[in-house]
Amino acid sequence: IDDAWDVRFGAALNKMLDSTGRLEWSGAAGSGSGSGSGVSVSGFIEGRTSFGFATMDFEVGYTPVLTENQSVRLFAGIRGLYFAQRSEFSSGFSFSAFGSGIGSGSGSSFQANVLGTELMSSTFIGAGPRGGISAAHRFDSTRFGVSGTVAGALLLGRETTTFTNEVTFDSGGSSSSFSSSFTIITPKVVVDVEAKGGVDYYLNDNTVLTIGYRAEVLGNVAFDSDPGQYKLVHGPFLSLFGALP
Repeated sequence: IDDAWDVRFGAALNKMLDSTGRLEWSGAAGSGSGSGSGVSVSGFIEGRTSFGFATMDFEVGYTPVLTENQSVRLFAGIRGLYFAQRSEFSSGFSFSAFGSGIGSGSGSSFQANVLGTELMSSTFIGAGPRGGISAAHRFDSTRFGVSGTVAGALLLGRETTTFTNEVTFDSGGSSSSFSSSFTIITPKVVVDVEAKGGVDYYLNDNTVLTIGYRAEVLGNVAFDSDPGQYKLVHGPFLSLFGALP
C-alpha cells in the first residue's frame, strides 16, 4: 500500500511422519509322554497414527519501525485451517490345542483366531482472526540478517470424526465377523499459536531467503482432544519472500 502498510497472502502445507508401534507375545505348554498334548497361544497389538494440516492466510501489516537495517511489523488478518488425523489400531489372538483329549482320535487338534481393528479418522475445518508481530535486522554492509515472528489465531469450525470397528473370528475352517461405524460432528474452537526465527540472506533489497526453525501449537484439535490437550509441531523451515518494488 505504502512504506508503512502492506497486504499479504500465504498458504502452507504440513505433513507429519507416521507414528507406529507393535507388541507381540506367545506361549506354549504341553506334555511329551504318550500321545502328547499341549496348548499354545500368541497375539499382537499394533498401532499407527498420522496427521497433517494446511493453512491459508490473508493479512494486513503495519510497519511502525522501518530503517535501512531493521524493521518491526504488526499484522492482523484471517486464517483458514484444515486439519486431518488418522489412527488405526489392530490386535490379534490365536489359540491352538492338540492331543488325545481334543475331539476324536489321538491326532485331533483345535485352533481359533480372533482379529480386531479400530479405525478413527478426524478432520477439522475452520477459520478465524489472526494477529502477530515480526521483526528483522540486516547486518551492516552484508547480505545477511536475522528475523523472527510470533503469531496467534482463534479458529471457529467443525470437527467430523468417524469410528469404524471390525472383529473377525476364525475357528475350524469357518469364520464370522462383526463391524460397526458411526460419525460424530462437533462445533469447536481451536487455538493456533506459532513462532519462528531464522537467518536471512538478501538476494536483493526486495527478496529474502530465510533458513530457520519454527514451532506451532494447535490446541483443542482432533478427536482425542479436550481443552487441555494440544498438537505440537516443530522443525526447520526454508522460505523465500519477495515484495514488489
